[in-house]
Amino acid sequence: MDLKFDDDQLKLALGAIKPTPGLSPRLQNLKLIAEMVALACAGAWAFFIYWAVQEAAGKLSREQTKHKLEATINIDPKIAIRKLRQLSGARAAYEVKYRYDISVTSEKDTPIVFVALEWFIGTSGLDPTESFRANLPTTEGSIRWKSRGIEVHSKPSIDTNLLIGPRTDWSREIVVKQDSEGGVGKYEPGESVKEERTFYVAAKSDEWVGFNLTIGVERGNGKIEGYYSKTGESLAVETPQEKKVDMLFTRRMAQAAVVGVELVDHLVLGTPGRWASLKEPGGW
Repeated sequence: MDLKFDDDQLKLALGAIKPTPGLSPRLQNLKLIAEMVALACAGAWAFFIYWAVQEAAGKLSREQTKHKLEATINIDPKIAIRKLRQLSGARAAYEVKYRYDISVTSEKDTPIVFVALEWFIGTSGLDPTESFRANLPTTEGSIRWKSRGIEVHSKPSIDTNLLIGPRTDWSREIVVKQDSEGGVGKYEPGESVKEERTFYVAAKSDEWVGFNLTIGVERGNGKIEGYYSKTGESLAVETPQEKKVDMLFTRRMAQAAVVGVELVDHLVLGTPGRWASLKEPGGW
């Protein structure tokens, strides 16, 4: 019995699945079932691909958002060394300045609850020009580091004993303060602070000075995440010092610059690999 429809689109749809002439009714039914199963599988596969793509895109978006909201900081440490005078024997007096910049790279407020700065003296047979082979403080290598002291600034709720370590060496200076110095405090997104510590060292020129800076950031769940910066430098590699005449000359250069041309910096070169920026101390 043939059915008649006025709808042309329905006629085309039914015609597409009309059994092939010449096949037995059983084979025609099987063929129709196979075609329907294939169509259902293709639809399911297409849905799976769509779901997988959407899930991957959602995960990437969540990871990017999480990265932006994480409390993240950047630490930029610098060591400046100046020989003051020669002492008896092979020892000399040095002025060592350790400068570090803390800047927040997160997009939310970042609470820094402690800053611990530990300084070291290292002995090694390395030539100063081979400083790239030197190991950093608290790590194994050719330089043998010895802690000479630590300074800790923290919030009252912090257990500073974990930062100081065992008090077995009484020649090691320990300073612990519960205050907002050294970089402790709550930072807004993009905020930064510059800190500097000055140390006076009596040592041989083939010895090293090293610093281990540890900064604790409080997470939203109450846990503390540590950020570390380790650096070291040979006392034989002095940092060139800026002079008043250099500062005056730099200011004149900045004032006399061609309109539209910005003076980026004025560098004073010293021993190989050492230089001083006159912009940092306020050359202009």
